[in-house]
Amino acid sequence: MYKQPQDIHSFFGNFIYDQVVPQNHFLRKVFSVINFSFIDDLCQDLYHQSGPGQKPYAPSLLFKVLFLGFTYNVSDRELEETINDRMSFKWFLGLGVDESAPDHSTLTVFRERLGNKRFREIFNQIVILAKEKGLTDEKLKVIDATHIEADVNRNKVFEKREETGKSISESSPDPDAAFGYKSRTKPFYGYKSHELIDAKAGIIEDLMVTPGNISDTACFPDLIGNLAPRTAIAGDQAYETEYHGYLCAQKKLQPYLAIKANRKDPFKEKDKQNPKYQAALYLRKLYERTFGEAKQYHGMRRCRWRRKWRVEVQCLLTAVVQNIKRIITHAHSPPVLHPLYAEYFS
Repeated sequence: MYKQPQDIHSFFGNFIYDQVVPQNHFLRKVFSVINFSFIDDLCQDLYHQSGPGQKPYAPSLLFKVLFLGFTYNVSDRELEETINDRMSFKWFLGLGVDESAPDHSTLTVFRERLGNKRFREIFNQIVILAKEKGLTDEKLKVIDATHIEADVNRNKVFEKREETGKSISESSPDPDAAFGYKSRTKPFYGYKSHELIDAKAGIIEDLMVTPGNISDTACFPDLIGNLAPRTAIAGDQAYETEYHGYLCAQKKLQPYLAIKANRKDPFKEKDKQNPKYQAALYLRKLYERTFGEAKQYHGMRRCRWRRKWRVEVQCLLTAVVQNIKRIITHAHSPPVLHPLYAEYFS
């Protein structure tokens, strides 16, 4: 059904790869722990079973190409050349030494064919794998949001906004993007990724993407929707509202949300002195580095593509990379729990 790569396990292929791809290489670790073949089954209905014409690349192979691009922060257009130059990439993809990589147009067609729905299903399968390996529990979840700059000329967008004093969604190169604020004095034009992170090993369990003008708190109800009773939720001051407190009470969750400085509620002040409450807020701060990692190493500062559904694909692929890194790190030993987590939540 799918195009078959050359046999890299021939004597010649093995000899070359054994010489140039170290046994402790990160991609060898991924290959030994993650079986991407489930993607072929998941996408089977998107491909014709038979017929004339050239056979397509297997979905699992093309997904692994995207995985490389997001792991090493390489653009689609650079990927083909990079794969052809790096033996470790070819080995990971199962390509022969002299076999060429798929081109960027093939990757574009693949993304469009799968859409955000199938990429979310792939993301969910990686989360399930992490749970099966004991890397999550129902003790403490961290909720937070980060901004992503749209793939547009930022200066022109801001100039036009200042000239007109209104939204430019109709004429923007990315009409799904919107103006938001990183702080009161730092505007941006783009999107937000709202994420739910398990505090045991840092697995990203869920995420939602919105335009930049949507409040950080807007996705809170959906992100906590499937949590088990008595799960603790840690978030910053933006999430500390009466409505969110009500939702948590209805679901029997424990809301360890940062208390706003102007709140006079004596019950809240009592909570603030609770060591477990303070531990949850401290652990929340530790997981802010999840976004820092995504921005610094995996290209999440700026959108790779335009339109909301494509940005969602970008966020899902970035989360898959980060989750697989956590799975590889703890493949042979359980995570070392932070002392505060071990004391109050394990």
